Amino acid sequence: MKEHDLKISLRNIRAIEQADIILDGITVLAGENGCGKSTISKLAYYIFKTSIEFDAIVEGKLKEYLHEITNTLITLFRDLHFTYNVINENEFSELRKLIVDVNLDRLGILIVVKTINDLVDTLVSYSGREKVKNIPRIKYILRDVLRSEALEDKDTVKELLEKLRKAVLEKRQNTENLKKSRPVTFLHEELELAFYDNPLPPNNYVVKEYGEAIIEPDKKNISPFYSIRNTAYIDSPMMLGVSEFTGRRKHWEYLNSVLSKHGTRINDKNIDKIFKEDILNGEANLSEQTVLLSNMFIYKRKDGKEFNLLECATGIKSFAVLQILFKNGFLTNKTLLIIDEPEAHLHPQWVVEYARLIVLLHKHVGVRFLIASHHPDMVSAIKYISEKEQVDDKLHYYLAEQTGEEFKYNYKELGTDIEAIFESFNIAFERMDLYGNTE
Repeated sequence: MKEHDLKISLRNIRAIEQADIILDGITVLAGENGCGKSTISKLAYYIFKTSIEFDAIVEGKLKEYLHEITNTLITLFRDLHFTYNVINENEFSELRKLIVDVNLDRLGILIVVKTINDLVDTLVSYSGREKVKNIPRIKYILRDVLRSEALEDKDTVKELLEKLRKAVLEKRQNTENLKKSRPVTFLHEELELAFYDNPLPPNNYVVKEYGEAIIEPDKKNISPFYSIRNTAYIDSPMMLGVSEFTGRRKHWEYLNSVLSKHGTRINDKNIDKIFKEDILNGEANLSEQTVLLSNMFIYKRKDGKEFNLLECATGIKSFAVLQILFKNGFLTNKTLLIIDEPEAHLHPQWVVEYARLIVLLHKHVGVRFLIASHHPDMVSAIKYISEKEQVDDKLHYYLAEQTGEEFKYNYKELGTDIEAIFESFNIAFERMDLYGNTE
C-alpha cells in the first residue's frame, strides 16, 4: 500500500469474509446482490462520520437528553399548576417565560444546564409542601425519566428531584469526558444503532491513514482523520426532502441537513456547465422563500419555470443532490462521497453522464468516491472517462467473489482491469439465453 492511501479492511462481517479497500480516489465495488457492497458503504460512512464529527455527535446526544429533561420539568410545572393548584397564575406565568427561553439551538449547553438546575430548585421549593411530597404521578414521571433500577418506592418527590439534578450534571460531565478521550467503544455503540438488525462484530475492521492505524482492535481511542474532513452517504435519491425519519436512517437526516446549508463552492465553470446545460437543462437550488422542508428544494428549468424538486423525476433528483452539494461547497478535496447504485432510476444516457461527473468532481475538486454498482455502463464509463481525464492512477475496482463457503465473499482488487467484472455480468446474458431459448 502506498503511504498516502486511505484503506479500510474488513474480516468476517456479514457476507464479507475479506475486503481491503483503498479510498484515495475513485473506488468501485462490484458484485452480485447480497455480497456485502452496501455493508462496506454503510460501515465506511459511519466510521468516518463518527470520527469526523465525534464532538458534535456526543453533544447532540446530550442535547436530546436535556430536551427530554426540560419537557419533563414543563410537565411537572403544569401538573402543579393545573391539576394540584400548588402554583398560582402569576408564578406559573413567570415560570413559563423561563421555560420558553430554554432553547438548545439558541443557548449554549452550559446555560441550559444552569436553567434546568434553577427549575429543579423551584420544584424542590414546592416539593416541601405536604400536598406535593408523595404525589404518585409526579414520582412515576421522575422515576421514568431517571431510568434507574436503584430508585426506591419510598423516595419522596424532593429526593427524586435531587437525583435528577445529579443525573443532569453527571451527563454533562460524561459528555466532556467522552470528547476528551474519544473511546472506540462509542464508535461501536454508533455502529450497533446503525446496524440494529444484525450488529457487527466490534473488532473486525481496521482503518489506516498514511500507513498508520486510526481504528483497530488494539486501539482504545479514535484519532481524527486528516485526509477526510466530511462525508455523506447516498443510497437513494428518494431521501431528498424527507422530513420524518424512523431513527434508522440517520444518514438521510444528515444529508438533508447538509443540502440545506449555504456555502461557497469551488469555482469550476466546466462542471457547472455540465450540470446546467448537458444534464438538467436548469439547476436545483435551496429555496429562499420558505423554511418548510417539503418546499425547500426547487428545480428551475432553463426557460425560467420553477418546480418543487420533490415532485420532479427521480433521475433529476439524483443529479440535483450532486449539484447542490457542489454549489454549497460541501464537496472538497477532503470529502468522501459514498454512493450506492448511482445508476438506479437513471436513463442509460444519464448513467454515462453521472459517471462523467464522478470523474470530473474527483479531477477538478479532489472529491473521493466509494461507489457500489452492478451496472455495466457505470462500471465501464468510470474506467474510460478516468483514462481520458488521466486520473485512472487513482481508480480502484473490486469484485466480490464467492468463497468456498456459501453466502461468503472475498473482495478481489482488480486495479483498473474490469474484465473480471464483465465476466460476472455475462452470467446474466447466459441466463437470458437459457430462459429465453425456445429451441
